[in-house]
Amino acid sequence: MSQRFVSACVLSLFALATVCSAQAAVYIEDDFNYPDGQLTSADATSTGTGANVSGGLWASHSGTQEFMQAAGGKAIVQMFGTEDINRATSGGQVLADGDTWYYALKFTVKDMRPEGDIATAIGSNYFIHFKDTGTFNFLGRLYVAAPTDLLQDKFTLELSSYSVNGTGGQRVRWGTDLSFDTEYTAVVSFTAPDDDAGTTTDGYSSLWVNPTTESSTSITDTMPHPDLFIQPDRDDVSQIALRQANAGNTQPQVEIDKLALGDSFADVLASVAGGGTFSPADFDHNGFVDANDLATWKTAYGSTPAGDANGDNVTNGADFLIWQQQFTGAAPPVASVPEPATISIGLAAAAGLIAASRRRRAS
Repeated sequence: MSQRFVSACVLSLFALATVCSAQAAVYIEDDFNYPDGQLTSADATSTGTGANVSGGLWASHSGTQEFMQAAGGKAIVQMFGTEDINRATSGGQVLADGDTWYYALKFTVKDMRPEGDIATAIGSNYFIHFKDTGTFNFLGRLYVAAPTDLLQDKFTLELSSYSVNGTGGQRVRWGTDLSFDTEYTAVVSFTAPDDDAGTTTDGYSSLWVNPTTESSTSITDTMPHPDLFIQPDRDDVSQIALRQANAGNTQPQVEIDKLALGDSFADVLASVAGGGTFSPADFDHNGFVDANDLATWKTAYGSTPAGDANGDNVTNGADFLIWQQQFTGAAPPVASVPEPATISIGLAAAAGLIAASRRRRAS
């Protein structure tokens, strides 16, 4: 057995480990670099005539007035609006028992009250959360809320793990007040229970604001949440949702510049900090330039920028050429991706082969 062959095996396994790690970490990534307009196709008459500037990446699940907009490369969450929207994981990933998922966002909060008006109260309104395929389980809900010091022109953030504990004031608050018109980065996690056997606690969420690592300051909602409120729909958690509160027009507006969801704190944080990790022709952001992206290009051709790969806000033949150049083939099914333990065993075996090869040469 040649040293060259064994070394090639090791390099291949290291490459496999790197690729698997990268593909498994980030399931949704969005910088909202769409033309200005409505993110979904929903409308008040259910005829599907909304602008749909996201090319179908975002879908409406509630509300028929004041639809969610993209403007200036940001998602605009207006608290007086009614439409709530969601985006599914790129590869159909679903939160499993015992798993922890994270979403990260870079955002700014705007004070919509008249200048100098601090008397008008700011309510507690959640604007983003993990979501199942229905409309019941909203996990890891992040709120804009009134500041601790009500005499200051500021706001703070609140967190609830579940829909049920977001009512009746059962939320945990960030420890400091925050400033309007200031860009912040937040990370929210949800850790699912190992099974459905518990009767008092069923998973929990944590919040970080402007973190550098997962060890940075955080708060955690660990209030009891009876199982009956959660199962069975939690098994379908596979989406991120943006929510408008149908509140007054003096409630704060949230502008989201970047958003990422995945199973790695470091990777979702890096995604919103660094501005993206996907190829321009990877229109569905699943880490592969494949037939699904070609289908997106075909649907968007001449109508929406969802198949725009060169940044000119038009889907045309030039974008097809970029897709062709960047084509990687179909993504493997989830079951075919090696587990970390499998990769480790492979690396150990390859190391053993190198050692054996060296012993043969020495003898």
